[in-house]
Amino acid sequence: MGVVGGQLLLGKATPAQIRAFAHVPGTNVPGAAGAVAFRVALQDLLHVTLKGTPSAAAQQLLNMLGDLTGSVSATAGGLDGSATLAVK
Repeated sequence: MGVVGGQLLLGKATPAQIRAFAHVPGTNVPGAAGAVAFRVALQDLLHVTLKGTPSAAAQQLLNMLGDLTGSVSATAGGLDGSATLAVK
């Protein structure tokens, strides 16, 4: 965790990696708007979060799904967000 160039960064990385990440320009995520916007391949997300390999049946289901796209925005009243999972 750290602040680099006025940006709060959280992650599992070395200080040098976090500084390098902070200097990469942001990109627009179509279909997402807010303070935090993301698009990640569902299979990549599950690979990072799951400890084992999904079963063959689960893998077939995952192959039918696409990217997870979402965003979060903040107001004085709270947080608002959405996420969409694409189906191929």
